[in-house]
Amino acid sequence: MSDLLMILGLLLLFIGFPASIVTTIVFAVKKKKVKIPALCIPATIVLSFICLVVGVLPYSRIDEYEQPMSEKQARAGEQEKQVELQSSESSESEIVQIISQEIEESFTTESFSDILEQTSEPTAESIYQEKDIEETTEETKTIDVNLLSEEEYKEQCKEIFYEDIKDKSGVSKGDFVKVETYVQQIIIADVYQAASNELWREHNLQLIYFECGALCREYENNYGGQNMVLFSKDYDIEPTKYQTGDCLVLFGEVIEVLKDGWTGRSNIYIIPKYVEKK
Repeated sequence: MSDLLMILGLLLLFIGFPASIVTTIVFAVKKKKVKIPALCIPATIVLSFICLVVGVLPYSRIDEYEQPMSEKQARAGEQEKQVELQSSESSESEIVQIISQEIEESFTTESFSDILEQTSEPTAESIYQEKDIEETTEETKTIDVNLLSEEEYKEQCKEIFYEDIKDKSGVSKGDFVKVETYVQQIIIADVYQAASNELWREHNLQLIYFECGALCREYENNYGGQNMVLFSKDYDIEPTKYQTGDCLVLFGEVIEVLKDGWTGRSNIYIIPKYVEKK
């Protein structure tokens, strides 16, 4: 019904009102009585407003009813959220209780006795294990001389003489030594033999090497033995700069100590990292 009243009001306002104005003008031009058409003008305005107001009233009431309903829905939504929060808190508390119960069950008297056994006096096996660990840690703490500066490297090298080499009393494989030598012979290794030699491949050696005597401790300016001085390609040393008769102070690693089958005396194989010519 409200829809019909609104339509009727719109028709009176947009059709009846202009029609009454046009009719009044026509009657005036034809010099007829314009009293009745003139009264229709305000009548159409009043009737259209009445119909519109009566038609709009039900919609305004519906809005009034919808607003409280929306507030109730909002309150209901808040209550649902509170219920969810309470349920989540309760579930978390239940989980905490379950975990605490499992911990209490797992921590029995047997586990406590195991802990006491572990904290008891150390056995012989544990002592030996601790010693092994200490030895390994001491080994890892050894200095990597190849990472040292030239001055530090030379300080780490112990000085040896011919007497220390001939009977192997003062030198062994892997030692870093300082030794004064006399170049007796310069040798060039065969390319094919060097390529197949394990020593050459392992230490990346140059083809040129020296046979040198080592300085004697007891007799000055006397050199003994037939020690091999090998040059690694990893170090910046050019053996071609030297010649037979040169006295060279070597700082390097002993890679082998071999005994001569004829004389019974030992000689060393040394790879110098630094060479000083006297």
